[in-house]
Amino acid sequence: MRTVRLGNDDFHIVINLDLGCEITYLGTKTRNVLARYDWAAPVPASLSTSYGDHAFDWLSEYRGGWQTLLPNAGDPCTVNGVPLPFHGEWSRTRVVVDYEDQCRISVRSGLRLPLVGQRSIDVQPTNRSVTIRQSITNIGGSATPFVWGEHPAFALSPNSRLHIPATTVRSSAVSVGTRQDVLVDAAGFWPMMPGLHDADVNVSIVPAEPAERLCYLPDVDGGWAVLQDSDISIALSWDVAAFPHIWLWQEIGGEGFPWFGRSAITAIEPQSSWPASGLAAAIESGQAQWLDPRASAEAWITVALVDTLTGTPRSVDQAGVIDYEEARHA
Repeated sequence: MRTVRLGNDDFHIVINLDLGCEITYLGTKTRNVLARYDWAAPVPASLSTSYGDHAFDWLSEYRGGWQTLLPNAGDPCTVNGVPLPFHGEWSRTRVVVDYEDQCRISVRSGLRLPLVGQRSIDVQPTNRSVTIRQSITNIGGSATPFVWGEHPAFALSPNSRLHIPATTVRSSAVSVGTRQDVLVDAAGFWPMMPGLHDADVNVSIVPAEPAERLCYLPDVDGGWAVLQDSDISIALSWDVAAFPHIWLWQEIGGEGFPWFGRSAITAIEPQSSWPASGLAAAIESGQAQWLDPRASAEAWITVALVDTLTGTPRSVDQAGVIDYEEARHA
């Protein structure tokens, strides 16, 4: 396994070059804010044989962390006669390193469609921040579609709070597990969702009991989120033109494969499309992005760590700095 460590002893990240530059560690010397697991089972498909299913193969390799989904996100599908795997092939591809120093790396890889992806990661230890810039270039002779998104899984304590400038919330059209606590294929106003057992559920609060949720925030008032834990907060900002939607995924104590009751994940996923139905469905719904021959698309995302919030977040800028709502005085 080819891994690279960027940053210093006080703040650093670790990336896996054999799995699409997946980030496995992001944090201080004592705290990884990403959910990351050293599971002996299930056996990864790459070390054994295929499970006979794209999603099971992907999940067999999954141990948390932060992946990039490109050129497909969600369900496997076929586009222009090319089969695209669950969550896209980038997240399971060995990338080529173009540049590397103590705090920066740039990698690239071709994809199954005539697209080349490039990803640059810059670590700012003094600010405890990471900025990721990526581009996609069409090297083919005709317009080519894609969807993309970020897939960071965070480790948050029970009752942590999610600050997101969302309006409406939609739940997945299918159940995501036996521990699902929100109504299937339902709509609500952020942060409340109809509960599976009558009572409404506040999905901005990390549950203390087992719960499985996949919700979509299709309309947001900005590309940012703040995850407020008891000891540290995580500020996210991103290119909202590239990622206008959010997938909110929480997998806490689910009993199915590959979790087996062991995970505690809260993922805020900036995405170019919704729901998680794959590129073919995004083309049909008009949400796919298209690149003409030799054209490129770019996007960025920043994550920063903050010890203490000094108010209610109002926005997060590209450097990861939080702007707070003005205090109201009587």
